[in-house]
Amino acid sequence: MEHAWLFAALAVVFAPIGCFKDEPGGCRDATCSGEMDTSSGSVVPTTGGDATTSTSTGEIVTGAASTGSSGAASSSDDGTTAAPPGVPIEGAAFRVSRLEIVDPHLYLGALFCQDATGFLNSGVSSAIEAHEANLLLLAKDYDPDADTQTFLVYRDADCPQGADHCVLDDAVLPTTFVAVNKDDGNCLDVQLSTVNPANVEMLNLPVAPCVTSPTASLQLELPGLDAVTLYMGKFSARYEPGDADPTALVDAILYGFIPKADAETLTYTFMDMVIDFWSMIRGSDHPDACPVPMDGAPGSVPDVDTLDLDGDGPMPPTPGVYLYMNFTAERVDLYAPF
Repeated sequence: MEHAWLFAALAVVFAPIGCFKDEPGGCRDATCSGEMDTSSGSVVPTTGGDATTSTSTGEIVTGAASTGSSGAASSSDDGTTAAPPGVPIEGAAFRVSRLEIVDPHLYLGALFCQDATGFLNSGVSSAIEAHEANLLLLAKDYDPDADTQTFLVYRDADCPQGADHCVLDDAVLPTTFVAVNKDDGNCLDVQLSTVNPANVEMLNLPVAPCVTSPTASLQLELPGLDAVTLYMGKFSARYEPGDADPTALVDAILYGFIPKADAETLTYTFMDMVIDFWSMIRGSDHPDACPVPMDGAPGSVPDVDTLDLDGDGPMPPTPGVYLYMNFTAERVDLYAPF
């Protein structure tokens, strides 16, 4: 399918990178704080007491979240009674209402190395507004006082335009994260060496009350692509207006790794040109990739990252790219299909 966006499907097996901090720490009392550790080049939360660390199961579960109310019919503004669209699901559900690529910027060698990131983000925004792209985060059995919170992330659902609800698709399986809630400090935890210095200040910084996930393989479905997997996938967000009864996830960030082998199979269609996604990564070894500027300006570094795919095995780290996206998600009612 052609669309003003970027890729087609990918899949790869991976092991954690040695230098990437892949599990958050946090706690639920006033001793927590968060700060940027400029000496190590990473942004990490720090604690004054014992840190609460959770790990994701990385599990792809096969059923919807638990159902709650009876699914009774609701009344519309004209006094008529409308049947519910499905079986209500308990928890706090959020639909991504804004998403934009922040890092890396993507360049078109065929067009004199023009920065195409804004154009791509415009296509994503249009698809989200038209409800063609529906990424959901469900805080299952939401408890604002819990140290951890189970989130189910769905790459797609049926979210009618103009409605404030979504209905899950039985064929779309979620990824489960056991995330950490924080009442103090910040929830940003990234390795700065994987972000172009020119883009660091554009990353969202979620502060308490906030939630941060561990890492797991995360599937996305956006305009022009099938199910795309981000490896070492992670998200963080601030509860808005607070964690007692949040209506949105704001100042949110989502990121993950795309290996070179997968990036080489992805294509982006622009003005009837089919462009290799790996060629859009500045400083990559693709023959059509744009070179890194030699003027010494901020950000004049390659956007290629590495990930150790086999852990402590004999293989060297694999080149690829970490994709960072800012997002906002709005509260919606969520239903399982009848």
